[in-house]
Amino acid sequence: MEFLSIFLQQAQQPKGGGAGFWIMMVAFIAIFYLFLIRPQQKRQKKEREFREKLQKGDRVVTSGGIHGKVHEINDNTIVIDIANQVYITVEKSFIQPYGEPKTEEKKEPEETHPPAVCFFRQKRIPFMTKRTKRTIIDFFSNHNLRSFIVCLLITVVVWTLMSLSESKSVRHTHPLHFTGYDKNKYAITADTAITLEINGSGFELLKTAFWKKVPEITIDLKGMRLRHRNSIATADLEKEFLSQLKLYENQTIHFGEDSVVFFLNARNSKRVKVDISGIDFEFSPQYGIYGNPTVTPDSVTIYGDSNALAEIKTVGVVGKKISNIETDSTYTVDLQPVWKQYSDVYPSVKKVKIHLSVERFTEASYTVPIDFVFRDTSVHAKVYPPTAEITCKVALKDYKRITPEMFRANVFCENLHRQDTLPITVSQFPKQVRISKIKPEYVQYVVIR
Repeated sequence: MEFLSIFLQQAQQPKGGGAGFWIMMVAFIAIFYLFLIRPQQKRQKKEREFREKLQKGDRVVTSGGIHGKVHEINDNTIVIDIANQVYITVEKSFIQPYGEPKTEEKKEPEETHPPAVCFFRQKRIPFMTKRTKRTIIDFFSNHNLRSFIVCLLITVVVWTLMSLSESKSVRHTHPLHFTGYDKNKYAITADTAITLEINGSGFELLKTAFWKKVPEITIDLKGMRLRHRNSIATADLEKEFLSQLKLYENQTIHFGEDSVVFFLNARNSKRVKVDISGIDFEFSPQYGIYGNPTVTPDSVTIYGDSNALAEIKTVGVVGKKISNIETDSTYTVDLQPVWKQYSDVYPSVKKVKIHLSVERFTEASYTVPIDFVFRDTSVHAKVYPPTAEITCKVALKDYKRITPEMFRANVFCENLHRQDTLPITVSQFPKQVRISKIKPEYVQYVVIR
């Protein structure tokens, strides 16, 4: 259909546009002359020369199929001896060379038939009847008919080529796609398609006839000052459209609209924390994390419907295990795509970076006094033993800087008559150490009245 529309749809012809028609007519006459008239003239000339060279005693045959010998030659007639002293007078134009009767076509050997005749003679199409095959064979065996068909086909090809060389136009409706804006922050409402009239010669427009699917046209909004309502003149998009459609430089585009209008609507947003508890960090012996992991960014902006945003509290990371950590390292991990549970929710980022500061640790023990804590500050008590030994892992670079005074051990009593022993709690210690053991874990106490 596309090819026919290109072939039949005629554009406005420029001045002198009828030259193609006359060239086509000259070509048709030349082909007609070469394939029909000239062969007929050559055959007539050969027969005329034969009749002029006739002599008495030559064997001839009439167009009616009567054989005989020339007895007498006149200006327009010939007297033929067809039997023992039986003579007839025949017009010269009805005389043919002996052995080439004109009324009954001579059958050629099977191997000299045209390819189509040989095809049907070899019975390669069994579902055809003999009569149908005979008709097709006779059709292709007729020399004059074959010449006419060849002439007709060449004429059609020439006419088609001349028609395609003229200026034409076709219309296509192309879908539009917008890029270059923040899809997370904005939702775009715009024209979904644009109608183009592509002008050029038929040969150039043939390219569009073989499009399996009408190409999508991309409009890049990068670098534009975008507002809520935006408009782009279609005249400014012509070069870009020609480039994307891969058309020829001399082709032109006419737009069905003067401008492309689109609207940018800001989405609702919410900032949520990134939870990295799904990552399992395993350090080599004597190594450990120094401080807390650093997450960049530590929170993500989620854009979308307000009801959907209200349901999203945090965003986790895709769980994984990282082993044998010995040096400072940075890892890029994917966020859990919780936004995919909703139809119109998008994150500002889909990956975060986690940085670990790693140090070599050693074990150290510190003796710390135990403080008794009761809700009534007037009550005092003594604990046994009065001190606790806190064992922890300390980074080598901090080993000399950590002192017992940086620790504070407490026992908290809620009921003086129901608790005989109290667990020890370390309420204060340096952030860069990791407590591994407290000895003893429980203490006894005596209230001082």
